[in-house]
Amino acid sequence: MNCDPNLDLVQFVDGDCEVAPDWLEKATGEILCRFEPGSRVRKAARAQTPALSVYNRLCDIEWNSPIGIAAACGGDALMRAQALSEVGGYNSDLIAGEEPDLCLRLRQRNQRILRIDAEMTLHDANITRFGQWWRRTNPERSCLRRRIHAASP
Repeated sequence: MNCDPNLDLVQFVDGDCEVAPDWLEKATGEILCRFEPGSRVRKAARAQTPALSVYNRLCDIEWNSPIGIAAACGGDALMRAQALSEVGGYNSDLIAGEEPDLCLRLRQRNQRILRIDAEMTLHDANITRFGQWWRRTNPERSCLRRRIHAASP
């Protein structure tokens, strides 16, 4: 955003994801036409290989959230650059849970997170063992987020 002050949208994609071919067209149409400027994050992801393991299937179920207003998004999201800048971007002190933290701060500024009815990414979770799944879902991550936002409204 420092390189282009006129930047309107920023697409974030995790390194283990593939962007769906028609995502950008659908999402930019949604974010630019349907809603007022400065407020939205868009998200819709699916596991690339849900049949590979029960853990990949659990990820796919988790990511298949309802269409509409959401509390948070994951690492893949299309955001208004202005909204991202207004909340100071991602918290670099967090080693996990940075997306829910960012979304909480966006919501505190009356911004909305919307999941649209369009596939954005295929996520190669590649979780085949219990230990991998446990590290991803470890309750300590939730505790960390609660401590950070204990004083939040």
